[in-house]
Amino acid sequence: YPAAVFTGEWESVGPELGEDCDPDKGGENPSEVFQIRPYREGDRLRSIHWKLSARADDLIVREFAHTVQSMGALIVDVSMPANENEKSRIWLNDLFSLTLSIAFGMLRADLRFYLAWYDWQRSELQRHLIEKDEDLYDALAQVYHVPLGRQSQNLFELYERLYPSGVRIGVNAGLELFRNEQLEYAFHSDQLEEELRNQAIWI
Repeated sequence: YPAAVFTGEWESVGPELGEDCDPDKGGENPSEVFQIRPYREGDRLRSIHWKLSARADDLIVREFAHTVQSMGALIVDVSMPANENEKSRIWLNDLFSLTLSIAFGMLRADLRFYLAWYDWQRSELQRHLIEKDEDLYDALAQVYHVPLGRQSQNLFELYERLYPSGVRIGVNAGLELFRNEQLEYAFHSDQLEEELRNQAIWI
């Protein structure tokens, strides 16, 4: 049951979300250098680093960064509550129901976004681009198999450090929904389906 997601704020700031540098390929953004490398046929003369070329006695170029439009993120905090243990999965099922409902609502609102979570086994933040239902299923399958752990850091702060642009929506085991670290909604386990059907969610 997709939540009724409204995206006025998301859309209104869309063109101003800024840009992130793609860590995997170069491009045409002269404000960021992707890598320094030997000259290749077809490289532009303006990209040649003349001082380094003189020292190396060979042509060296600066390859600039490739920028991509920032997108918002749905951050899923799968930290195990203090009063729960790994054998009890009721809280996790509720969290996944909430996540699915919000995510489906975002897709129905024609939003592309990242699903992000913390992988306790790898000790790193993971994120997966969501453009269609299949992307969401693939990402949540990965989240579901992450070993459970206790919260040791603020995932919002961690995500913002790594990806400073874009709206950040977060959900946690307490069935709370945050927008850029501000609590927006608090759902209840025994009324979750009804609340999701009746609550308009502005992100």
